[in-house]
Amino acid sequence: MRKFNQYNQEKEDILSALKRHNNANTKYYELGSNVLELSQRAKEIYLSENRTSDEKRILLKLIFSNLTINADKLSISYNKAFGILSTYSGMWNKKFEPEDIGSNKRQKGTSVPSRPILLRGLDSNQGHSR
Repeated sequence: MRKFNQYNQEKEDILSALKRHNNANTKYYELGSNVLELSQRAKEIYLSENRTSDEKRILLKLIFSNLTINADKLSISYNKAFGILSTYSGMWNKKFEPEDIGSNKRQKGTSVPSRPILLRGLDSNQGHSR
């Protein structure tokens, strides 16, 4: 009976540890999502007429670890999360944004493809199988 109780206690400990790990993992993703959203909306938030000077200062402290002005030149240092976004966002944008492959801006109307190169070899009468 003692071994059985020991086994049950170990099982409970493991399940509890898994639950804590899962909760931490969820919180990590939520934090990342919030940082990303803030990075995309920071300018809008800062320029909002409803923001007080204190709120703007808090926003700047959250994003930047150091801001200095020397001879009319602003030098910035990002906090860790925003530094990572700053470093890699250009690379990610180049990798994941679609290329401009010849958009035809002169054509108008719903039946005219805006990117005819994608529809090469297809005509407007595709027909349907019966």
